[in-house]
Amino acid sequence: MKERSKTIDAARGIGIILVVLGHCFPDAASSTGISEPLASKIFDFCYTFHMPLMFFIAGVVCVKILTLDNKGRFDYIKSRFTRLIIPYLLIGFAYMPFKLVLSSFAHQPYKLNTLPLILFGENPNGGLWFLYALFLIQLFTAKFANEKNLPLMIFLCPVILASLNAFTEATGLNFYKVFDAFSYCQIFILGLWFGKDFKNYMYILNNRIYIYIVRCVRSAYSRGRYAVKFFMRDHWNFKRIDFYKPLSKPFVMSRR
Repeated sequence: MKERSKTIDAARGIGIILVVLGHCFPDAASSTGISEPLASKIFDFCYTFHMPLMFFIAGVVCVKILTLDNKGRFDYIKSRFTRLIIPYLLIGFAYMPFKLVLSSFAHQPYKLNTLPLILFGENPNGGLWFLYALFLIQLFTAKFANEKNLPLMIFLCPVILASLNAFTEATGLNFYKVFDAFSYCQIFILGLWFGKDFKNYMYILNNRIYIYIVRCVRSAYSRGRYAVKFFMRDHWNFKRIDFYKPLSKPFVMSRR
């Protein structure tokens, strides 16, 4: 996607609002959880899809990666490293002294001996995990994904995640945020797949072609139903065929 899309901007804005809203509950990280029932429902609603939405959008806007050659992909990864990992490290190191000083007031105290884990996604500023996971996903897709093998990649992501989980249980090693990366990698690749034909999808939605398709299906269904009635009227109870009538109600559209 070269040009800016208002649809993508709106979806990104919704995702950002939900992310901010989901982090507005201070007792969410406590052992007892959120005490207010309404706040708990709002929290659950936000966390149902806000991060998948953000990774899906990231896939849509990174679709150009599918058309790059080897040199182009290498340059792409260098630019992603500069844009994602450098801020991830700089902000993490700048945040660390404050986290150490105020650690006694935190639900999850920070210890200096865990600093090397920043290379595995465990940042003193926990909110930066998204940058780390997004970089790993883009690195993986830049290396292996192309326009033809996206369905295979979508299938392989949960297989890789399950293999990492089995390896962790067998060896006791912890891959930390690498799990988060592959948890959302499938969503990211779905975004790539959608972004590949983004203009066609937007054309269908903007021109309300889907209404025409539904009307065609509705018309074919109705004519077929009455044809069955006509040819079987002497051997069939009409009410049995009308059993399917409620299924057609959602497709009824008023004439203009």
